[in-house]
Amino acid sequence: MLHSKYILEDGNLVLGKVEFHKVLVEIKENVRGGGLFRFDLDKKECLFFGESHDFGRPKMEDVKKAVEEGKVWTSMIGGRNIAGDFTFKWDRYSEIVTLN
Repeated sequence: MLHSKYILEDGNLVLGKVEFHKVLVEIKENVRGGGLFRFDLDKKECLFFGESHDFGRPKMEDVKKAVEEGKVWTSMIGGRNIAGDFTFKWDRYSEIVTLN
């Protein structure tokens, strides 16, 4: 079953609809965590939540930095940069934080 998952690799957020986070990875040693995401197309928002069973949960500050630097991709190989297309948010379990 495919799920909306992301990884943080080498300062880039890589998003995709995959079964396992490892499918999104180019160099495993450069991955700093991952999780799930959900788009709200009506609000033009993307929410990051949860964690990767393979790589753990990245630090919010690292995800925020990738968003601020415009490093949000649908794929690292031939993917589209969507950094300017959405407001990105982070679920801290007790509150939702806007990253950009």
